[in-house]
Amino acid sequence: MTIASGKLAHSLVGALAFALLATGVSPADEPTVPDLSELRAAVNTASKRGDNVWQVAKALDVLEKRVAKGWTFPALGRTVTAPAELLAVREAFEMAKRKGENVDGVRNELELVEKSMTGQVQTLAKEIPPNPLPEAKAKVVRVWEYQNANGKVGTISGTDGGDWIEKRPAGEPQSSFKFIRRTERFTELYDKHRNFTMNLFDSGESEWSVGGPWNRWLKGKWLEEKKP
Repeated sequence: MTIASGKLAHSLVGALAFALLATGVSPADEPTVPDLSELRAAVNTASKRGDNVWQVAKALDVLEKRVAKGWTFPALGRTVTAPAELLAVREAFEMAKRKGENVDGVRNELELVEKSMTGQVQTLAKEIPPNPLPEAKAKVVRVWEYQNANGKVGTISGTDGGDWIEKRPAGEPQSSFKFIRRTERFTELYDKHRNFTMNLFDSGESEWSVGGPWNRWLKGKWLEEKKP
């Protein structure tokens, strides 16, 4: 190799290293597998304690498969876009937190994983406050009336921030819900005993979810609000 060609090769290597650093990737970086063991342990601990974190565990399963072939960590001081699978874990965690589950330990480990993989803690694109509407603070009983498949009438009623009771048609047992939040479009309730979430829409429709995609369920209507 001549001196001229040696200088040219050296210049090309330097230019390549500079380009990699400019994009946030260190030339020494090689795809490696993120350590998710502590996050998994925190989820398992919460589950054994009785907290409902199975959706977090399910999302974590998918993330583990996603990074099994390796992950290129960001260079120091840089950030990269979070994969959809990591955002899904964050969304499942936020849902568990809204339902009142004790997930502080999970949060700490999740933030460490997020910082390791992307260089920053992830936040959801839209976080709706627990009580986004002014009237949500008022202690007013709200009643949602529905008809089941047999044409029998039932109601679900309660106050924003309080417990809700479902009075089913005659002969069927009552059930209770925990108020989660009220938005401009729907009221979200959660039944921990039967393990499902229900959204009562202002349009008079409802959706419920039992560990899977939302499914259309009943149609009903909101009755006139009244004081307790």
